[in-house]
Amino acid sequence: MRHRRFNVVAFTCCLFAVVSCSEQPTAPNFKPKLVVNGFLKRGSGVDSITVSRTVPIDQKFDPTVSRVTDAVVRIRRVGERWQQLAQYPPVRDAGGNVSAKIGGVYYLPKDSLEVAAGATYELSVAAFGEHVTAQTTVPEQVELVEMNRGERLGNRPLFASGDTIEYASGASFADTPFFTVFWNHVPNVTIYRMIADADNGDFTNLIRDTTTAANIFKEDLKDREEPFGFNIADDVNLQPMRGRIIWLYFYYYGWHTMRLLAVDEAYAIYQQGQFTEGQIQETPRSNIVGGFGVFASYSEVHWRVYVKKGPQSEP
Repeated sequence: MRHRRFNVVAFTCCLFAVVSCSEQPTAPNFKPKLVVNGFLKRGSGVDSITVSRTVPIDQKFDPTVSRVTDAVVRIRRVGERWQQLAQYPPVRDAGGNVSAKIGGVYYLPKDSLEVAAGATYELSVAAFGEHVTAQTTVPEQVELVEMNRGERLGNRPLFASGDTIEYASGASFADTPFFTVFWNHVPNVTIYRMIADADNGDFTNLIRDTTTAANIFKEDLKDREEPFGFNIADDVNLQPMRGRIIWLYFYYYGWHTMRLLAVDEAYAIYQQGQFTEGQIQETPRSNIVGGFGVFASYSEVHWRVYVKKGPQSEP
């Protein structure tokens, strides 16, 4: 009797397991959310606010499908009237044919609004029954103190806009810089961004640095892209602030526009959300209330650099 009872119990457990495993888990109902990305530049207009929607995790991402082309996008300086943005028209070739039709990028006509330092701007986006909002406060103008070919303030010779450097392959972030940039700290800014933007980003103009370090830090030749930039966190021990311009910034020969951006706290928080302790990626900390993305602002200073080829450029 005991043996038979055991068999009945065992059969019942097996049956329960089979039934349980045969039931497919059901995914929660997917509801798209708005994704808004936009940056305001001090002294400029509102030239591009991109609006997209989230897609199901099992669906291939396609910008032509995810972009939202019927959104109501508005912006205002706090305390002033709202202004509605227009959507950029399709890009057409010389023959008048549509060559690019992704859509979902909104702007204000030139001279409608000039972004002012210290001002706070509100953004409102509505589409397919969703409504999101965001705010950004524009940093004060970032100003250079000095550029030189050493690593400390006061080193000589000086480096000026329009000067030339000779690209030399390196091994790490600790390599000797081509030159160093010094600037005054901007109040309420905790992160700066340095970008090297080449005039000629054609593959034929690529610096063919194929050392192991270059392939690790810059990826394979076919995958290298411009512009390249670094985030530089504010350091109270570095006054003025300092940026060492090393080999990792440059992917191409010829003229570059170097851009130093002082970015607002919304961008800094968004970047901090990319990684937690242990370098585990998490959801970015968005300032888009009710959606995803980032609405941020920055001030900028720029200068020109010419990159020439030398004996250590392509070892």
